[in-house]
Amino acid sequence: MMANVVEDLITRANGNLDTVAYFFCKHDILEGLKAGVIIAALTRQLLHPWPRISALHGTDTLMKDGPELLDMLWKRLPDSAKIYLVVDGLDQCAETEQKEVMEWMQKLQNLRCLYLCMSSRSHPDATALPILQGYGSAQVTPIPENTSDIDSFIDSELHACIQESQLKIGDPSLIIEIREALIRGSQGMFLWVALQIKSLCSMQSDADIREALKHLPQGLSETYDDILRRTSQSKTSPLVKYQQYIFELTSAAWRPLTIFEIKEALAVVPGVTSPDLSQSLNSIYATLSSCGCLVILDEEELTVRLVHPSLKQFLMEQYRTPLGSRFTAPQAHFAMAERIVTYLSYAVFRGEVSKDRIPEMDVTTTPSRIVASTVSSKAVQALALKFLRSARQPEVDVSRTLAEALESHRRLHKYELHFYQYTKTYCMQHLARVFEPGLHIGKLLPALLDNNTVSLELDHNQFDPLLFLVESKNINMFKIFYPERRGRILKEHVDLIAAIRLALEKDCPEILKLMFSAAGLSYNFWFKWDAEDLYEGPLLEHAVLSEGVQVVRFLLPLLDTLPYEALRDALRGGSEAMKNVIYDYELSLSPGGTQPREIRETILWQAVISGYQDIVEKLITCTPRKHHELSLLVEKARKQGNEEIVDTIEDIIDRFKRYGTWSPIEDDGVATGDQRMIHGPKQVLVSKWNHLGLETNAHGYNVLHLGTVG
Repeated sequence: MMANVVEDLITRANGNLDTVAYFFCKHDILEGLKAGVIIAALTRQLLHPWPRISALHGTDTLMKDGPELLDMLWKRLPDSAKIYLVVDGLDQCAETEQKEVMEWMQKLQNLRCLYLCMSSRSHPDATALPILQGYGSAQVTPIPENTSDIDSFIDSELHACIQESQLKIGDPSLIIEIREALIRGSQGMFLWVALQIKSLCSMQSDADIREALKHLPQGLSETYDDILRRTSQSKTSPLVKYQQYIFELTSAAWRPLTIFEIKEALAVVPGVTSPDLSQSLNSIYATLSSCGCLVILDEEELTVRLVHPSLKQFLMEQYRTPLGSRFTAPQAHFAMAERIVTYLSYAVFRGEVSKDRIPEMDVTTTPSRIVASTVSSKAVQALALKFLRSARQPEVDVSRTLAEALESHRRLHKYELHFYQYTKTYCMQHLARVFEPGLHIGKLLPALLDNNTVSLELDHNQFDPLLFLVESKNINMFKIFYPERRGRILKEHVDLIAAIRLALEKDCPEILKLMFSAAGLSYNFWFKWDAEDLYEGPLLEHAVLSEGVQVVRFLLPLLDTLPYEALRDALRGGSEAMKNVIYDYELSLSPGGTQPREIRETILWQAVISGYQDIVEKLITCTPRKHHELSLLVEKARKQGNEEIVDTIEDIIDRFKRYGTWSPIEDDGVATGDQRMIHGPKQVLVSKWNHLGLETNAHGYNVLHLGTVG
């Protein structure tokens, strides 16, 4: 339907003043579900009517981001131009990708006259669809019921199945029962009808068909479950193991695999780096049948696809493998990545010489069924027949014949590396989505990275493994991709600063530690947020601003100097979690703490120097300090001319000396770091801290007790 809309718009376009651009999202082409690809494709089409502009920018549009493309359109498109955009299936993209595309379109609408037509799968409340957010005046038009179309489709499919002898029935009137049952259960779903008919074609008797009609599954999920249950009934069947493999490969594939690619991929044994021709499937079509009718072959493109986008969702949420295990997206990418890494480790890609040994054969024992077990390839069949004829002549040495035949066979298949191009193009896309590398990837991948078989450079899709690994907090793969021996590559990476910033925003100290260690950077590192930012600040300051609580906890003990203003701001307006991290750090510097420092090396001391009265009061009340240290603080504040801080500290000391009216905190021994008491906005350690040598007044209470009251 959307194709007809595009055709009609192009027909009606008013010369060069009207511009039509369209994009159809396909669920099994993952690259086309990214916002950058969609925006670049639409931009290039919008510039196309003006040849001079199109020639000027060429394929460069694919290298630009959304704002740059928007700026290009604003500068190049005539003010009077009317833009018609048609986007089909945007709801199949991730919500973040949808949001980016919609925001770009809204900005474009502010620049030029834009008419937008979008289609989506059915939704209980169409007005609440994410793709409509920000379009208050959007008109939502539901597609009318297609009852007559469904009826015609059922008639057509049943007619074809009977004519081609796919559906065999004994009672002619049974066809009417089948038709009526399909119409009742279809609910407008063509795919549901097609799957039920295929299922009925596999029935062996009229009784089986009538029984199946009584229990037709409701909806697609039940249909998928029913088909998989029947195909997995025999867990001992040799084909059963391939069902899971095929679903994993087709679900994870970045684009639909050709039938030759998937055949080659299925022949890979993870961890075995020598290709074994005996693992090659003799009949890929028979193997695909292990998935029932849920995997289809596109006869024009010769690609293998899942029958519908909803099947992928079903596999992730409800499917159990024939052996009962769960099916997940990371598992699917792991299965693909294992095969890719093993495949790229083959000797043929390293230029090594194969050392196959031609065995001596007793041809009299060659079974006559060899022909039946060979594939349909004429060359292989001819060779098999030749061996069979030799079996009648035991005096003939067949080894030479075998060697010649195998050499000829190798020449024929030398360049049939169908899976190679896919592995080189999308290797990183899969590896970056593996969180548990396992034995084979952990063993083979480092060598592939070292000899540059797998490159860490940006690929043609501008996929940056560094940023992706940081974004997903993929610590295990980061260790493999960027060990210290590849530190130079990391240090010279164009997006290193962006990766550091992302690690702070994601609050991932583990990634930050690995990155700084490999690149040889100091944690006292200063950097800018971006190229246009004139301000350059310390790492910890950016971590505080990003509310990276775990990163701040990690960095505080490692720095030579602290960004006290940022810490002050965090104590004033940061989250409770951030405040507690700073309090804990200050506590660790106190006498008896994990890394005690004298008073001049604390945040409290710097707060006094800077005149931050509120921070001084907060830190004193949660940090046990000896009496003479408080006296040093008073002396420093007086030299700074800050009498308010002097008064604050002396007031606490005075209360300490005169204390005797408030109820003390129960003394139950030395407190651990987790024994705390909430008092207003403060979180205070509850213990007498006698082991710190704090002075006590006549009532036996020290300055810490006083800080918890009032």
